[in-house]
Amino acid sequence: MIIKKALKPTNIFFLQDKKVLYTCDFRAISESMDYSIPAMWKYENLLPWLLKDQYVTANSDYKKIEYAESNAIHEVKKTKNPKISVYEKLNKIKLSDGINKLWVAIPHPKADEFAKDRKLKLNYSYKDFITKNNKAKQKKLLGTLTPSWQEIKSLEHLNELIDSNKSGFVKRKHGSGGYTVFDIKDVKNNKDFNNLFEQTAKDWFFEEKIDGKCYSIQCVKYKNKKDITIFGYSEQIIADGKYFMGSKIVNLDSLEPKIFDQLKKALTKLLPLISSFEGFFGIDFIVNKNGKLFVLEANIRLTAATIPTLLVNICGVESAIFNEDYKIDDLSEDDLIIGYDTADNLVDVICK
Repeated sequence: MIIKKALKPTNIFFLQDKKVLYTCDFRAISESMDYSIPAMWKYENLLPWLLKDQYVTANSDYKKIEYAESNAIHEVKKTKNPKISVYEKLNKIKLSDGINKLWVAIPHPKADEFAKDRKLKLNYSYKDFITKNNKAKQKKLLGTLTPSWQEIKSLEHLNELIDSNKSGFVKRKHGSGGYTVFDIKDVKNNKDFNNLFEQTAKDWFFEEKIDGKCYSIQCVKYKNKKDITIFGYSEQIIADGKYFMGSKIVNLDSLEPKIFDQLKKALTKLLPLISSFEGFFGIDFIVNKNGKLFVLEANIRLTAATIPTLLVNICGVESAIFNEDYKIDDLSEDDLIIGYDTADNLVDVICK
């Protein structure tokens, strides 16, 4: 069964386990875990927003944030190198007595190693994460509910697509955030793309362009159950046609029946990929002028919009704007800061 309901964190049972250490590390969604991205530190401090009286990791910047509830923080120190994962830093920490499980919002290979070394039960492995977030696998299941696409078989095939004058994008199968999305018309002379393609030529596909508005839904699913709850709906704020910058989170009642029916069909088609999955996930989609829905991708993990959406649900407001990388000088008195990017002096904020 697929339903829509504005859930709050207290409604989600896997967030209530007193034997779990809850962790959040976004590094594995970047195009390469070898990139040095200081903004990754801000994501380490998100989970206390969803928890109450639980064990959770955060770095020292959490002290700047006014969370709604108190938790037992296992502080992981920030290092000079932003590539270092939460789980490598956790190796230096003694865990509280009673912890026998590790919950990862987003898998990481170092989380798998940490859980094995500490004999902790892990909710989501990195191997499963790679399988479930393969965009080509998703598109094969979605069929006509995703834009027309084709896997790129070789450099020669890519050149044929370029010469065809089709409008669309070359995308990486495990890309995220728009950083490996390239307009087909620009790739020939794009050094960044050509360097990436040379290294991973079999990891790309071409997707035809669809004109319309970009949206997302936030969902939760429990293990070995077909039931899925859509708990959030938003219009995405996209920069340069591909970079996620935030979203306008709106009431679930504004999700039109015609769109909801198409989403239910899409989620049903994706079930073979996520049958054993438990956790949060998001679906990004475009709606064209005729009301036809096209799923762009499923992010089978906690997304940047998950926590803002749940916080908006707690407040019970009709709508709110979630902005990533907001300038501190632009803040208003009623804005809720949910994360600090201290490296660039920016904040993630929910605005009325």
